[in-house]
Amino acid sequence: MAHEDVDTVSFKTDRNFYDDEHFPYGFDRSGEFTLNQAQLLTKHGHAYKALAFGEREPVTEAEQQFVNFCLSGEKAESIHEKTWKRYTDNCNTAFIYHSVALSRQSDYMDDYPLDTD
Repeated sequence: MAHEDVDTVSFKTDRNFYDDEHFPYGFDRSGEFTLNQAQLLTKHGHAYKALAFGEREPVTEAEQQFVNFCLSGEKAESIHEKTWKRYTDNCNTAFIYHSVALSRQSDYMDDYPLDTD
């Protein structure tokens, strides 16, 4: 087999990856990813997910390193690992919402003092 560019063999998939639940406007418009990371997720996201969950066997050294990264939880080294880590970190983040509301009791406390001498 002739030497092939790693990007043409590694993380190859036949369809684009989207996550409408966490990123309804797309990866590139979310503000969480660089343009390059958004493109990598769209192009290779299905392969990343399948490799991470053991649904696909690695076929290249780059894919094997990616699987090792997913299993070990070590620091991300390659652009693929960094992109997948950022994606999973953003999906696993709990959102905290703050609201401002007045308590009905405190409103009435000012109008009606408790002392009834």
